[in-house]
Amino acid sequence: MSWLFLLSLVLHVSCQQFGSLPPRPTKGVRLFLGEKNVTIASFSMIAAGLFHDTDIDGPGNAVGVVGSPDGQNDGLWCQSSLNQNMIGTWYYPNGTTVLGSGSPLFADNTATGQIGLLRIGGIGNVQGLYRCVIPNEEGINQALYVAAYGNGNFLKDDEIPIVDGLNPSFQLLSSVDADPPVFSLSFNVTNRSPTIVTCSVDNGNQFNVSDNDLIRTVTPVNNDVQVQVSVIFRMRVSGQYKCFVTTDRIKATPLVSTNMTMRNVTVTGSPSNLTYSRDSLLSVTLGWSPSAVISATPQYHVFVNNSNGIIIMSNNTTNTELSLSLYPDDKYNIRLVATGEDLPSEIITVTVSQVVSIDVQRPVMMLLSSSFSLSCTLTIAPKVNVTVIDMFWANSNLNHFNSTTDGDIVLDALEPTMISVNDSVVYTLTLNFSSLQPSQVGEYVCGALLNDGAATNIISVASNYSIVVQVPTPSVIVEYNATGHLVDGELAEGQFLDIMFEFGQSLTITCTITTVERLVVTPMITFIKMNDTDMEMLSNLNRPYSITTDDTGSVTNYTLILDPVRFDDAGMYTCIAEFNVTGFNNTNDPSTATYDYQEANGNFILIFDIPPVIVTISKEHNDTLYAGTPFFIKCDIMLNPLVSIPVTVTNQWTRDGTNVPMGSSDATITEGLNMINSLHYNATLMFYPLDNADDSGMYTCNVEVNAPYSYKYLRNTSTNASTSIPVIATPVPVVQIVSMGIAEPGEEYMLNCTVTVVDGLIVSPVITWTKRSANNVISVPPVLMTVSNVMSSLYLNFSSLNTSDAGLYTCEASINVSQMSMVARNNESWNLRLKITIPFIYLHVSQSKESNLLAGSNLILTCDISVDPNVDTPFTVNVTWNMTDQQIMSNSNFGGEINSSSMLADTDRVNISSVMMRSGFNEYRSTLNFTTLSSIEDSGTYTCIVTIVPASAYEYVMTSDTNYTNIHFTVTDPIVGGLFASPNSFLGLETSCPDSDPYDNFTLTCTATKPTIVIPNLVIAWTHNGTIESGTVTTTGGNMTTTVTNTLSFDSSTASDSGTYRCTASITVPDSTDIVTTSEGITVTITSQSLPVPATNVTATPGTTTAAISFIIPNIAYTPEAYSVKYTGAILQTTQATSSIRMSSYDITAINQEFTIMLTGLEEDNTYTYTVDSTNCLGTTSTVEMSFRTLPALPVAPPMNCTNVTFLPYNVTLTWTAPPLMNQNGAPVGYNLTCMNTNGVSVNGLSPTRSSTNTMFTITDVMPFTGYTCELSFINVVGEGPSSTQCTFETAQSVPYNSPQNFTSIPDQTSVLFSWMEPTSTNGIIINYDLTVTNLDESKSMSFIIEVNPNQRFIDYNVDGFSPYQNYTASVSASTIIGAGPVATTAGRTLPDIPSSPHLVLSPVVINSLTVAYTVPVLNETTINITWSPPSHSNGEITEFIFGIATDAIDSPNNVSFVPGKASYSLIFEGLKERIPYYVSVVAVNQVGEGNPATAIVFTKADSSVTVSLSNVQAMRIGDTIVLSWDPVTLEEAKGFFVYSIKLTPDDDSTSSTLRQTNTRAISVAYDTTSVNITDTEPQLAYTVSISVLLLSDVGLIKGPAFHTSITMAPTNNSSTDNGSVPLLTVIVSTSLILIFFVVLVLMSITIVVLYRKNSKKFDISKDIELSVAPNPVYGLVTNTSTTQNNEDLYEKIDDYIYEPIDDRIVQQKEEDTPIVGDSGDNIISIAKCPVYDTITVPISSPNQGETNEEQDADVYEIMP
Repeated sequence: MSWLFLLSLVLHVSCQQFGSLPPRPTKGVRLFLGEKNVTIASFSMIAAGLFHDTDIDGPGNAVGVVGSPDGQNDGLWCQSSLNQNMIGTWYYPNGTTVLGSGSPLFADNTATGQIGLLRIGGIGNVQGLYRCVIPNEEGINQALYVAAYGNGNFLKDDEIPIVDGLNPSFQLLSSVDADPPVFSLSFNVTNRSPTIVTCSVDNGNQFNVSDNDLIRTVTPVNNDVQVQVSVIFRMRVSGQYKCFVTTDRIKATPLVSTNMTMRNVTVTGSPSNLTYSRDSLLSVTLGWSPSAVISATPQYHVFVNNSNGIIIMSNNTTNTELSLSLYPDDKYNIRLVATGEDLPSEIITVTVSQVVSIDVQRPVMMLLSSSFSLSCTLTIAPKVNVTVIDMFWANSNLNHFNSTTDGDIVLDALEPTMISVNDSVVYTLTLNFSSLQPSQVGEYVCGALLNDGAATNIISVASNYSIVVQVPTPSVIVEYNATGHLVDGELAEGQFLDIMFEFGQSLTITCTITTVERLVVTPMITFIKMNDTDMEMLSNLNRPYSITTDDTGSVTNYTLILDPVRFDDAGMYTCIAEFNVTGFNNTNDPSTATYDYQEANGNFILIFDIPPVIVTISKEHNDTLYAGTPFFIKCDIMLNPLVSIPVTVTNQWTRDGTNVPMGSSDATITEGLNMINSLHYNATLMFYPLDNADDSGMYTCNVEVNAPYSYKYLRNTSTNASTSIPVIATPVPVVQIVSMGIAEPGEEYMLNCTVTVVDGLIVSPVITWTKRSANNVISVPPVLMTVSNVMSSLYLNFSSLNTSDAGLYTCEASINVSQMSMVARNNESWNLRLKITIPFIYLHVSQSKESNLLAGSNLILTCDISVDPNVDTPFTVNVTWNMTDQQIMSNSNFGGEINSSSMLADTDRVNISSVMMRSGFNEYRSTLNFTTLSSIEDSGTYTCIVTIVPASAYEYVMTSDTNYTNIHFTVTDPIVGGLFASPNSFLGLETSCPDSDPYDNFTLTCTATKPTIVIPNLVIAWTHNGTIESGTVTTTGGNMTTTVTNTLSFDSSTASDSGTYRCTASITVPDSTDIVTTSEGITVTITSQSLPVPATNVTATPGTTTAAISFIIPNIAYTPEAYSVKYTGAILQTTQATSSIRMSSYDITAINQEFTIMLTGLEEDNTYTYTVDSTNCLGTTSTVEMSFRTLPALPVAPPMNCTNVTFLPYNVTLTWTAPPLMNQNGAPVGYNLTCMNTNGVSVNGLSPTRSSTNTMFTITDVMPFTGYTCELSFINVVGEGPSSTQCTFETAQSVPYNSPQNFTSIPDQTSVLFSWMEPTSTNGIIINYDLTVTNLDESKSMSFIIEVNPNQRFIDYNVDGFSPYQNYTASVSASTIIGAGPVATTAGRTLPDIPSSPHLVLSPVVINSLTVAYTVPVLNETTINITWSPPSHSNGEITEFIFGIATDAIDSPNNVSFVPGKASYSLIFEGLKERIPYYVSVVAVNQVGEGNPATAIVFTKADSSVTVSLSNVQAMRIGDTIVLSWDPVTLEEAKGFFVYSIKLTPDDDSTSSTLRQTNTRAISVAYDTTSVNITDTEPQLAYTVSISVLLLSDVGLIKGPAFHTSITMAPTNNSSTDNGSVPLLTVIVSTSLILIFFVVLVLMSITIVVLYRKNSKKFDISKDIELSVAPNPVYGLVTNTSTTQNNEDLYEKIDDYIYEPIDDRIVQQKEEDTPIVGDSGDNIISIAKCPVYDTITVPISSPNQGETNEEQDADVYEIMP
């Protein structure tokens, strides 16, 4: 933890304690809430009061409750099991990073493996979904989420997660052939985080989706949650899938969404009947039945797997047939699946059989000079139409063998033999080897060419076999001797000894190993013991043993003594001999042995018996056993307590020595075995049922105890126990019959047959009822009831007895046990004579009419007869009618035939019908008809008498009792009815003005009725004031009555017509007294002329533009009248107006009539005065003046002149004027103002205008740089009037509202392309973007201002300056002319590249102050130390290192795994040779590939003498420059590091001694140099050049043989020559050639990079350079490495590697503090000072940041000119 963080904590918490950090998880990542000391799930919801920056609260306190500290920090910790510091990042809900300081939240990641989210204030402005990104133990970043809210918002129970349930997205994730398929349903969740997702299918059981099947994608927002949830299902189930979500609120009730997402998922119908046919050798046709009907055309997918399970082809088709090309020499599994719906169908399969196979039978062992045969078999399956064109044997070059006699390898026959095996055709061809030679070792091919009749279908099948020389396995013999009791023993095949032994005895086991004489071997012998659970070496057995070897060393004995033998000695003792074979008979020819390793072994097994078992038998009971009853016996098995291992207990039951159960014949016997505990078992034998014929006998329980297969050194044990079972035959059943009930029709009646059988019988008795009646025998369905185990009852239940139920009944019982061959039967019958008397008959007599039984009218009496429905046998109905107890008529109905006869003489007036059948069952009728009633003769009582007689065949059905019923009626005389005179009074007018018509004439009408059936006439008469008046009489006949009317008519009325008029009606019946009604009177009044009466009860009911004037007219004074309303407005409509006219009724007698006149076209909310006028032909009468006020209405016009008077980004002020008064239609209340921007978004906060009459309002809910359209309407006391588009305006610009959208990055190795879109709410015109990019690895930030065009929505910007695999973050914001908006962030990593060179620990090789090479530390003459550290720039994830050490002939690359966090790697190489240069390289490998190598050259010890000299030394002189060249000397030739020592000495005969002394040169150049230019020489001097090899040895510098040559003075311009000079032409030619060679050499030296040890270099050496030749002490190595010794525990061995044909080993050095060559200045090795013109770049130096791979590759030994 940094001191700055500690200081901030002190400032935050004052006296509070930070507390200890919570423990981290052992695996994975998690969220840990310190205050509650609990792990919380991702996407859980917590309150701000649950996490803090200090330890303030003990666990378990509620939100906001502070308790005593518990010592642990109470922050929210995001934790990982990765043991690494400074990991993890917290992000705010809007996606920005939570920094390490700030308020109200800050993050702390200074602790190992975790980062805390700590709170020091309220989070109301930053509440929402927080994200933590932290790597797991594998270094892979994981994202965890937690929803943090203020305490108030946290406790809102009504804020629940909201699921977008409309059309969740479906996606099939798996391939169509996956079983089961994998698919996902995706939907959005807002408002609260989805901690738990719960789903169901077709309203089935709900299940919580596991986190492994959830993908939750979060969109950063402020104070809200937006999560896309993808639920992964692994099933093939169709139906409706429903999901809802739950938010887990920590320490509060979870929040559950009330809505859910739903989608119907369909499964494609599966095809069926997949079959195949092989049409030819290569062609197979598939066929199948189509899928069931689906919504789309199915697509069929065919997958073909060969016998190795590899998919070799896949095809798609819409057909139901497919042809494939499949070779016949393999078996194929074909899978078919259909698609078309959401999910693919079930997979169906078929297997295509292999029809052709070829195989080689081979010997077990083949030795040199041995003879053997290879037999090749070609098998062709039955019914395959194929022709074998050719079958052959060939060598690896495919040269066929075609001879049976010529050579050491011949065919047994030229043609294969053919036989038939199981309907297959088998061809055999044999290849014989007479004497196996080394040259014959190799691969041999047996093949065949096949054809199925088509020329294009010739195919080849083959089988290869490699012949190798096998070395005989050396023998291993295991012997034993024993004292005591040996139970059993045998010698198994392959020297496998299986010994049965008892505890406490003595046993000696000897393993003898005999080596093979002809082999040079060194056996390695292992003696081990293996039991069921472990394996122990001989030395770990803690038992005495000895190892002896004979004198020759070819026989070794390992002896183990077991005295005494214990239980834990059981097991297999194995002796293993391993042999490394190096050749035959002490030769080193590796070609004579093909195996480098042989093994032989022998085994000795010591087995113990499982201890004895106790077995006892018990029976279910000891009662008598009857056949047909169940029974069991039980066998209890007790194991010996010494059995401490799990065993398998089996048992076998036998009866009289034969196993039971015995197949299907013993299906009634079942057995079971149960384990009570590990030592107690029981076995049962169940008989269901017993059979006296088969089941009696002696039963034995045979038990065997077996050890599990893994306990193969314990031998099984067995035992048995017996008991006897006698079985007796089943007794016959006992039958008894009982009757219950009354034997009468319609009554419930029952017959009960009771059967008693033996107790325990497994079947119930079969009971049957039969009935004999009317010469018929029928079966009767019974009802079965079980009374007890031994008694059953069969009931005949008659719920309603019918007459047809009489008869003789028989009950019979039988027993039939199908499992046994026996039937026990006992019959008993009982005769029931059921005499049924036909019951009471239902009679009903009715008359055709109940009233108006008038003399002279007609009447019919009806007798309805209903016979009981339970009478279902034939019968006859007899009917008799009587009046006052006297018979007047009799009639009968026999079998449905009606026969009637009259018994009275006078039948003209009274008629009696025959008996008739009605529509219902058993229903009949008889009628008595009176054609004319007589009041004197026909009044009285009438009786209907009925008797039912059964048919004679039904002897048990009896005649019914006589039944009768009465009816009485009286006949009366008719009367007059319906006397009516109209009108009852009449008010007429005196004939005067024209309006008196038609009221000055009238008509009087009198009406009376009589029954139509009455024959006498009805007479009506009028009288006026007692005087008879003649009128008009009319008669109207009807169905029921006859009406008579008398009418009086008057054309004009006068006062004399007033008076009383009376109407009288009467009937005269012949031979009877007159029938007279009372009279009716009418008063007639004739009125004289007068004016109308004023209206009364006048009321006004106003509306908005109408008014209803209601009034009552008491009476009409004279003629009909007209009514109207006159009205005048007070403010509006001030001119008097008259309403429409209403007319009175033409009935001048009407009184108190109510009238309503509607006034229309009025003004709203206006006062009016009015009068009601009544007018007739004589004049008008008015009411007094009254008033009313109309109601207000909705306004009809909007406000006017709406204007925006401000221009601001976030508010505007509007003014307007009210609508005209006439259009307001009521008192004003306010205005309705609505505004909408150009994007269709409504403006909020406008409601205050609705309650204010103010005509100015300021709007604050507007967005900058946005156009708005406002509508304004007027509101009065009624409501809102019409609105219209009153005004439009645009707000001013502001800073952008949100960040740029879709901010993404596409990195490459050295740059990142950033892309984004403009913000969705720009709030103005975007003029530029501010892009800030941070290189996290270098802690460097770059800022860019990017200007854009106004319409540019998509922006790309490329940022350079990165190195490979560097992490970066970036933020971008948009700016208007006002300023910058919020930022969008992204992060990523550049692409990887090959890594730079590892840091190899090197020491420079310095000779004469010249660094000629770099080498690794040498430990001794055979051992070197290679130490390196990872490269400074991994440029990716390092996976391994490849290191190698090579000589001129051998290169041995090897891999070393990369260990994260490991600082250095060391390897010790042993077994190296002196005087040999070894070339060392180490390269790092990442996911891109191998990087740049770090290399070195090392000699363990140089040669102590120089044995090589220079050759082809060339010297020439050009002006003042001497050019020297020679053939290179290699390090292998020099056997050590060396330089070329060059000395220029002026000749003695030079002209000046001073010149000779000042121009002597001594220089040294590196060993890989082959040319030197020596400049600034003195042209006047001749030189002697001496060149030799200067070798660096452990004793110092050793100089080799020198090569000397002379160089003459440079030529002058005089033309004189001497005999000693070179001819000028020769010099010119030679000089030209040398110059050309020199130019080419210079060009090559500039361009060629020296990559290998023999590359040459060239030096330009001036006069000012002098190089020291003093020997370099300590082997010439300048190093800061410490002396390394192979001390104990300093190095660890690794696998052997061969660099030379000697026993070399590599030892890996443990990590130590050896300095590493790298970028750090403290670790750079001191380099000898070099000439300024000869700069050597160290090859293991790391490239600079940002260096490309090409630049890194250039960091090798390049010589700069």
